[in-house]
This record gives sequence, C-alpha cells and structure tokens, in this order.
Amino acid sequence: MFKDTFKDNGKLSNNGKRIAFNFNTYGTAIGLAGRPLADQPADLANGTPVYSVIAYNTNAIGIEVDELYYGVDYETIPDNVVSAEVSGIQQKISPVGLFIHESAEALAFRAYVNMYGSFDAGAYPYAHSRAILKEALIRADLHLHIAGGFAGAKVKYSVPHDKR
Repeated sequence: MFKDTFKDNGKLSNNGKRIAFNFNTYGTAIGLAGRPLADQPADLANGTPVYSVIAYNTNAIGIEVDELYYGVDYETIPDNVVSAEVSGIQQKISPVGLFIHESAEALAFRAYVNMYGSFDAGAYPYAHSRAILKEALIRADLHLHIAGGFAGAKVKYSVPHDKR
C-alpha cells in the first residue's frame, strides 16, 4: 500500500516496520502522495499512481477526547461543527467517520495544491478545516446513521491486544 515498505529480499524495511507497528498499535495507516513527512502511497501493480491511502484496523478503537477546531476561523465556527464535536467527546469514532474525514481532507489537500502549487505551511490548516466542515455536514445529513465521536476532533486511537 505504501512506497518503500519492502526490501529487495521481500522483508519489511524500517519504513514498513514503522507503518505496520503504527497500524497495529494505533489502528490507522494514512498516506497522501506528495505531502511532506507523510507516508507515500505505492502505485498500483500496473503503474497507475495512487493519490491517497486510508487503511483502518478493524480492531482499532478511536475515542474523541476533546474538541479541536484547527484551521477553522474561531470567529465563524458553524454551530453544527461545535455541536458534533461537543456531543462526541468520550465517544467511539465509527470507521465511516474516520473515512469521511480523511477522504475530505485528501480532497482539500488536492484543491490546495492546485490553487497554491505546493504543500506549504498553510496546506494542513486549510485541508483539516475543510474536512471538519464536510464531516459535520455529512453527519448532519445522516444523523440517524452516524453517531459517536467526531473524527476531525482531538482523537486517541488504540488497538487492544489479547493479553492471554
């Protein structure tokens, strides 16, 4: 799924070990092509480039631990965003919530790079704020189907392991 994860002998590289450790400990592996300091998606077997990878460990548990409005203008935070974040504190985040947020963020990153030409210091605040707004809108539209923690807020993910 990610570039530079295997050595020539087929064994995991240090990068591959780090991604696997994080996936098995924290429950997600997310990559975005061209984003500095982010894991880079591997191309498909036929050479087609992949822009974004969002992988979720089905054993993961994500809990919203606090509100986080990073990148959003604090003067104009929409009520639906505040409501979604406040109501989700200490609640489990559904896998679809994570996917909605990360997908919206990836699309916003692409829009940012198209507008400004590169990933720079403004890219993450821009993308994260757009993803927060999109996540809140989708949750409001699907209020009977998506509940729990808000994926764009401050979140703690872990993967419980059987201690037997």
